[in-house]
Amino acid sequence: MPAGARAGSRRTTRGRRGADVFRGAYRAACIACAGPCGAGGPAGPEHRVRGRGPLPPRVDRAVRIMRPGFCTHLSEVLAREAGSLFTAWAHEVAGELDVGLQPYFDPGDPWIIRAIARYLIASNDNPHAAWDIMDRTRRVGEAAERGGVLPEQILDGFLILESLIWRVLTREIGSFGERVDVADLLTCVRRLKEAHGILTRVTTRAYFERYRDRIRRDTERLESFNRLVGHELRTPLSAIQGAATLLTEPALAEDPERRRHYVEMVERNAVRMGHLISDILALTTVLERRAEEVVEPVSIRAAARAVADRLEPEARGRGVNVEVDVPDAEVEVDGRALELVLKNLVRNGIRYADPAKSDRRVRVTADPPVDDGNWTLRVEDNGLGIPEGARRRIFERFYRAAPEVDEGTGLGLNIAKELIERWGGKIWFDSREGVGTVFSFTAPRAEGEADGQSPGEQLAA
Repeated sequence: MPAGARAGSRRTTRGRRGADVFRGAYRAACIACAGPCGAGGPAGPEHRVRGRGPLPPRVDRAVRIMRPGFCTHLSEVLAREAGSLFTAWAHEVAGELDVGLQPYFDPGDPWIIRAIARYLIASNDNPHAAWDIMDRTRRVGEAAERGGVLPEQILDGFLILESLIWRVLTREIGSFGERVDVADLLTCVRRLKEAHGILTRVTTRAYFERYRDRIRRDTERLESFNRLVGHELRTPLSAIQGAATLLTEPALAEDPERRRHYVEMVERNAVRMGHLISDILALTTVLERRAEEVVEPVSIRAAARAVADRLEPEARGRGVNVEVDVPDAEVEVDGRALELVLKNLVRNGIRYADPAKSDRRVRVTADPPVDDGNWTLRVEDNGLGIPEGARRRIFERFYRAAPEVDEGTGLGLNIAKELIERWGGKIWFDSREGVGTVFSFTAPRAEGEADGQSPGEQLAA
């Protein structure tokens, strides 16, 4: 081997051995340090080995070079204490802002604090450094808008988190003592501020993007709603005006039959306008998301009985029996909303009763939860059924499957669907022409509610 090659080989070997020696000395010094080493290495300007005085200068220099920087140290501490920090954050947010973090963060996975910890030590030129924070934080903003959290609550919540992390920063500066490099500390502070900025910026942007989309959708729905309302009100109003004009003609005074026909036309269209205005007010209430809506345990049986009693005159007039066969159980919804849903579905069954059948009925039943924690309520009738061509539009506003049969407004089923989806349920139907229709919908079981048994009672209307 040439002399130069041998010399290079010796230098390489000595370098490797020296590095091994320095690493061994560093580990030994950290284990036997006279001061509180922690995870950061030497406890003071001179790394002292217990009972032996200062390390040799060469070893001490190696220990200082290989010691983790303050940012690395703080990152490790935050990752280690992520669980306790998240618990403290959740406690302070609940106490000061009256907002729970559980709908938006999993207490068993404090990813947001661990993501901040990783961001502290990410390379400055790494374009993906912030993605870990941004991706999941965006989903938090969208969920917060759905949950009705206010923007200032989001900002205040992240300020609380930042203050908790600053407490940890201050504590760790004290434990590091004179060993904290000023440049490293400033870098660490800058990275923390950047992480906080990413959190607030991405969350609020996602929040307001979703809020803007909701406002746009609501505006479009309102414009469409106004057009439909104008059209639907104009029809009975025109009929009333026409009949009233004809009733003033002297020739009708000598024709009682025609006069009675126009009087009935006025009465019929006036009743329809009354129903239409009532349903429009109900739909407006649904669309407003009224703040006074109260979600609480509601008795299924009590709601069904109230609806049956209220619709008894209408059902008797059409020869329809309303049966209530539900258990004495509770669901977690707004009581007025549940009654309105049942009223609209039962009234739909009454109005579409088959006049050719002697036994006309509408039956309300309920099936207990199985796996998803939801009760399934059903309103079944043996009426005319829904025509095949009308089924895909049955939940549209102002749509009536059989206008010649039903004098309704075409809003009842749409209102029911809006309310059910408001509380997180779903609605569907099964129908056969000439046999009848079953509307089914889900409602969440009240917390702590046990499955009830059906009493099988019948209310004849």
